[in-house]
Amino acid sequence: MWQYRAMLSFKGLGAAFLGRVPGTAVASVLLLYISSQSLAIVLGLGVLIAVGISLLKVRIKPTPKALFWAGFASGIMGTSTAIGGPPMALVLQHAEAAKLRANLAGFFAFSSTLSLVALSMTGHFSWWHFQYGMMIMPAPILASIFAYRIQHLIKAEWLRYSLLVLCSISGVVAMWQGLAPHWA
Repeated sequence: MWQYRAMLSFKGLGAAFLGRVPGTAVASVLLLYISSQSLAIVLGLGVLIAVGISLLKVRIKPTPKALFWAGFASGIMGTSTAIGGPPMALVLQHAEAAKLRANLAGFFAFSSTLSLVALSMTGHFSWWHFQYGMMIMPAPILASIFAYRIQHLIKAEWLRYSLLVLCSISGVVAMWQGLAPHWA
């Protein structure tokens, strides 16, 4: 994120942050009453529908209202299923590549911390989870270094389609997380 700091849009991210807070709170409450598997199925299906809409000629503009609702959806999804990227990625998919990277990184630095605090408060995040997370930290660090070195090789249109593929995979994985316990 540091290398893209000049491209951060705090005006746009402000609306997304404002949406993320109540979305995280809603997810925390939902997790007390609804199984994470049920939420994963519904949210995964929602992501796949959103990707389908994105493939049409519909273009969601990153207005403050759209960013607020993307932040809200990301709060629910990220806190309940750990897959909070698709709503923000879908709203920002047409942004310039450097702005897309900067704003997604800035949003997730804030929102991941918020989700971890909420999950800790509801008993869904423990010391074991923290240790496991630290154990796998080298992977995203190395991926960031690698991505920074090859970013000039990636065309904007490839980035958009890669985002849609990644969002689709996230939707399928979320649904799988929800359905797999029922099949076991």
